[in-house]
Amino acid sequence: MHLQSSKFSRIVFITLFVSLLALPLSAVLAGTLVAPVTMGVTCTGITFTGGGELAWDRDNTGTGLERLVLEARDGSGNVIFYAEDTRSVGTSAIGFSPIYPYASAPQTNSITARLYSPAGNGLSEQMILSVTGDCPGLPSANPPGPAIPEGFVLRTIICETPVYNMVDGQAVAGSVILAGQTWYVDPTPVAGSDGELWTEIFTAGWVNGFISTDCIGG
Repeated sequence: MHLQSSKFSRIVFITLFVSLLALPLSAVLAGTLVAPVTMGVTCTGITFTGGGELAWDRDNTGTGLERLVLEARDGSGNVIFYAEDTRSVGTSAIGFSPIYPYASAPQTNSITARLYSPAGNGLSEQMILSVTGDCPGLPSANPPGPAIPEGFVLRTIICETPVYNMVDGQAVAGSVILAGQTWYVDPTPVAGSDGELWTEIFTAGWVNGFISTDCIGG
């Protein structure tokens, strides 16, 4: 495994390299955490509890490799941790380090950590894990929200539906869209593994969700 990192956090990323390389490999389903793992954020780093098993399963580089990213940002959008892990499609690994210390201290709340597969080679971004938390004593930040993505259009929702974290993904707890509401959506659906069509929906946050295209009206 090859990690690309900035100089100031190279030691952190080498820790990630060693912790994964030393573990046994096994075949798992594509892009799925098949063993329980919980990601958290503290004032000093990203934490993982419960083991976890992760697969590199899709070619988002165009070279037979998948690039995964683990990053954390503070409430002002400052990147306080960033690591990349690129491996051949079909590789899998078990286990995470208990903590990945931030490269720089967070300045504001809330802190958000994400483990994801970036968009590339015709594939959309795939979220694997995401968590947000606060560090006691830090001030809150209210940065301007993201703009409506280019090309998204306003549509009426025609059935009640959960919001999913990705195509063929998991329902986001507490996130339900109701019939009759209007949302900005990507007018071009994406087909899931079973052929079902999914539509990306703008949630007014930094991470969009997906719903069944059957629930998109005019």
